[in-house]
Amino acid sequence: MGSEAQADVEMALLVIDTVTVEIPIQRTVAEAVARQVNAGIPLIVQDGGQVLSEVLLAALVRDFKPPSRAQLRFARAIAQRLGLMMSLEVFNSHDACSRFISQHVDTYRRLTVSGRGVKPR
Repeated sequence: MGSEAQADVEMALLVIDTVTVEIPIQRTVAEAVARQVNAGIPLIVQDGGQVLSEVLLAALVRDFKPPSRAQLRFARAIAQRLGLMMSLEVFNSHDACSRFISQHVDTYRRLTVSGRGVKPR
């Protein structure tokens, strides 16, 4: 990042539960947010936090990325169909969820195509 671009950046603090995260933000945006909040007007996130969530997700290293909604939906379908339990790690980790799906997807597809059921454990 060039020195001019660096001069136009401030570090914003995002507090999530008990963790404070520094996030680079354009100085003009930081100043506008401060003016609005100081005027007593709350920030209203129109998209339910989707854009901010995507920015934060992109900042996570692979080991800490959560599974996508589609991954979780598919893993739950597999677990239900095969009568399996999903560990907490599968719910919290993109990689663990991927491993769970990879481990069981062939059996799931065979049963889904054949229409045979498996009794839950």
